[in-house]
Amino acid sequence: MKKLIFTISVCLSILLIGCKKLEEIVANKTRIVSISGNTDFGNVTAGQSASRVLTVRNDGTDALTISSVSLPNGFEGSFSGNIASNTSQNLTITFKPTTVGVFSGLLTINANQTSGTNSIAISGAGVSANNNTGGGTGGGTGTGGTGTGGTGTSTTGSISDGLIAHYPFNGNALDVTSNANNGAVKNAVLTTGKSGQANTAYEFNGGSYIDLGRPAIGLGKAFTISILAKPNKPSFDGYMLSAYSDSWDVKLSSSGDFRTSFKDLGNVSLSGNGTDYADGKWHHFVVTYNGKKLMTLADNQLVSQKDVTGEILSASKPNILIGRRATSGLDYYYRGVIDDVRIYNRAFNFADVEQLYKSL
Repeated sequence: MKKLIFTISVCLSILLIGCKKLEEIVANKTRIVSISGNTDFGNVTAGQSASRVLTVRNDGTDALTISSVSLPNGFEGSFSGNIASNTSQNLTITFKPTTVGVFSGLLTINANQTSGTNSIAISGAGVSANNNTGGGTGGGTGTGGTGTGGTGTSTTGSISDGLIAHYPFNGNALDVTSNANNGAVKNAVLTTGKSGQANTAYEFNGGSYIDLGRPAIGLGKAFTISILAKPNKPSFDGYMLSAYSDSWDVKLSSSGDFRTSFKDLGNVSLSGNGTDYADGKWHHFVVTYNGKKLMTLADNQLVSQKDVTGEILSASKPNILIGRRATSGLDYYYRGVIDDVRIYNRAFNFADVEQLYKSL
């Protein structure tokens, strides 16, 4: 009897160990989703259509199950089913504007992913037949206007178009545009940039900054701000760029949330999506405004947006600062590295953001 009890105990122990191992294997299964492809449809004649093929990939160890695809108004496309581990699936999206106007939002893959990015910004413009100059750039099969197969002209410009201030930090804080709004370094230290080259970025220790003075430039009714940075956790809010006694700012919260605010646009503030960007890794932050909509993007992904109107005034205002809140009293400083800062006097569309993101 004792031998039998011993045998049963051993078998139960082996069974429990096996179950535990199985639980560990199941627990370690991953489903990592990503979306790639050109999602800027450019101009399409209202009442007609253009299509693009995107790629949905699963880089996990387990099959990804997709239940549906969510799209903003004006866009069509559907898919449901499984994507096996380390494989991808094409997804055809069609832009069918019914009216003249801008259509934009998020394409979202509704799936059982464990990590990854399941949303991507998507946009297009419905135009009248007389104003259409093509069906977007690259990869499209548009029937609008003269653009077929994406050979028409889109609204995307060169990343140098409209550039009114640029600080690449190549050994100094000079503005390399013809405006020469050079910065004065206040205890920030040159360091290695994203490219791996020495002295191509500045490190900010939570008490240092760069003073741009009062540049003879204004953001006005359309602008884009671009910052390439490797942030660390700030003690309070970490101001990457700010101006005009809190007139506007681009910052990270103490939790690493990407935020921006503009007094001249009706005191509008945009908070992030909960992502912690203060993780010591390189990120590309963009704030853009076209006179009707303010948007923030990080790493080529839409973070937040809001419909607003107004103009950023620039007369008789205090300095613009990199790495510090530009106001008296509470001094909030940025912690981390900044490699590149740019200011444009035009709004960026999603294709512009992607072009700049890939160039940095």
